[in-house]
Amino acid sequence: MDSNDFASNLYNSLYMTAGDINITKLMGKWYTVVDTPSVHHEHCPIFYFELLDKTPYTATFTVRQYSRNTEKIKILEGYGRKVGPDPAELLINIGHPADPCPYSVVSSGPTNDSEQYDYIILTHPLKYPTIVLARDPVDFDTKYKEQVKRFLENQRFWNPSSPLKNTLFFLNTTDCFRTNQYNIGF
Repeated sequence: MDSNDFASNLYNSLYMTAGDINITKLMGKWYTVVDTPSVHHEHCPIFYFELLDKTPYTATFTVRQYSRNTEKIKILEGYGRKVGPDPAELLINIGHPADPCPYSVVSSGPTNDSEQYDYIILTHPLKYPTIVLARDPVDFDTKYKEQVKRFLENQRFWNPSSPLKNTLFFLNTTDCFRTNQYNIGF
């Protein structure tokens, strides 16, 4: 297998599951329910995606992450952009200093009553690091956790015996969800 075949196989294995992502359904508040703690050390990370501009084939939005490392609130700012009709053309930069590469949405959950995705799976091209965001962590645990876990295992995002030690953790978000600890009004 030459390098072009390798790149093509990697690209197709990542993005064929994403389908067409509706940017409007991505906007709003997200809780981190699965993360890669070897890269992200924040406690109770919550993301907000806010649409800045949208056309039929392009979109730009802000990405803000609120979290805690100690008693202080940490705010990271990034951006998302979509250029073109293909799923792989949606890139999200979360603004994390230890994680400067953009993420892609490789899977999304169903839409809820508010016409927003219930969860999304974000990753880099080499499947590391990976993040799963959910609208409602309690709802995610009861409805989607096992489905997402199977997806991550089957697609080799999460494999405890992997030599790469790509360890993902399902986070305990109960305390994060029940309080508006960042007092930001969303």
